Amino acid sequence: MKPRHIVLGTLVLAIFTFVVAASSLYVQIQLESGNLCGCVIPLSLFLPFLASLGLFIGTLIYYLFSPRLEGYRVDLDAFLSLLEKDEAKVVKALLSCRGEATQAKLSKLTGYDRVKIFRIVRRLQRRGAIEKLPKGKTNIIRLKLNTKAIP
Repeated sequence: MKPRHIVLGTLVLAIFTFVVAASSLYVQIQLESGNLCGCVIPLSLFLPFLASLGLFIGTLIYYLFSPRLEGYRVDLDAFLSLLEKDEAKVVKALLSCRGEATQAKLSKLTGYDRVKIFRIVRRLQRRGAIEKLPKGKTNIIRLKLNTKAIP
């Protein structure tokens, strides 16, 4: 979270607290002097106005402090350029299988032999890009990246 958002949120909250306190003091003075109708804003409209203002301020502060809900898009070419040529080929093959494939299928898709696939998978696994899940006599290779975030 940016320090600017923290300062802005705190400032908005402080101003709202000041407005509520000053308004309450004004209404209290008017009520004590016996001048119920002398307020600029009638009491029947004043309370809903403050409640609405409170909801607005609360929503604004929630918006400033909450993490953004939209996902970040990953530029596929930029991501693949960080990998070695053979690693990028395996990741592309995984993406063509919706992020999950067996080692044998990766071998068929890339044209690499089983030993080379094993070594590439191990390197990618150490980097944290994929996970290897045992399934019988083979392994399922799954991208750890959210494949929906990649166009």
